[in-house]
Amino acid sequence: HERTVENDFLLLTLRDLTDRIEDGKSQRQHPLRVCLMSATMDSKVLIEYFGKGTPRVCFPGRTFPVTTLHLEDALYLTRHQVDPQADWCRTSLAGQRRLQRKQAEEGQNEVRHPTEGEWARRLSRADGGVCRALA
Repeated sequence: HERTVENDFLLLTLRDLTDRIEDGKSQRQHPLRVCLMSATMDSKVLIEYFGKGTPRVCFPGRTFPVTTLHLEDALYLTRHQVDPQADWCRTSLAGQRRLQRKQAEEGQNEVRHPTEGEWARRLSRADGGVCRALA
């Protein structure tokens, strides 16, 4: 759903490939067919990009509301509590060892993560559980 350089490169490559196949189509029995699907893209732009003869199929449907949730929202809604001793937790002994190994390999200085209090200042609407989980 996001536009990226990789997606743009893929579309460019597909367009060039379909042009080459069209130029030599008498030699090919099975032409390349590209199917792009999206609920949000502007099909007119793609038809112009790939050529006026590009077929389009439209399936009417309905849209559904989308709510944007950020990590602090998900933590708040689920009341998730991070176990500080869990292996994957940044503040656990295992997490500290992983971080130290990574820093040693990359020659980095110590990386400082925000504390619970700093998260509380940044996220004024978040409760203590959310700030604790992020720290």
